Amino acid sequence: MVRERENLVVDLSFQVSVIDKHGLLIYSSIAAPAPGEKVA
Repeated sequence: MVRERENLVVDLSFQVSVIDKHGLLIYSSIAAPAPGEKVA
């Protein structure tokens, strides 16, 4: 049940691609950021 709830959150969230000051393309999820992903 917990896993299904996590999947639902991921489905409802949307991905945003951002280019930081170093010119790196970073994909971040608003609702659930990926583990180890750095937030600019």
